[in-house]
Amino acid sequence: MGIIMSETSNITLDETIEAAFPEDETSLSPYALAGRVNELLASFGVDKSIPTQMAYNYINNGLIKGVSRKAVETKKGGTRQAVSVSREGAVEWVKKYISKNVTK
Repeated sequence: MGIIMSETSNITLDETIEAAFPEDETSLSPYALAGRVNELLASFGVDKSIPTQMAYNYINNGLIKGVSRKAVETKKGGTRQAVSVSREGAVEWVKKYISKNVTK
């Protein structure tokens, strides 16, 4: 990608996206991923946001890599699948999503 965000800036789109995902943050929930994407969209001046369910759908459809699932107990004694996305998988997908939906 390497798209320059403005003529007066040396910060690329890739660098901006990577900065939104700190190195020490190893994984994100789909909820956190959607929130981060919405923050980035707003910072680029885009009047658009993605609902949380969209992040879950992208994960379930295999469009986001680095997904891990584990069973966790619920308050009612049952179990549910907890899903998380690796930082690398999140950054890779966000770069594709932003470049496709913002830089047109």
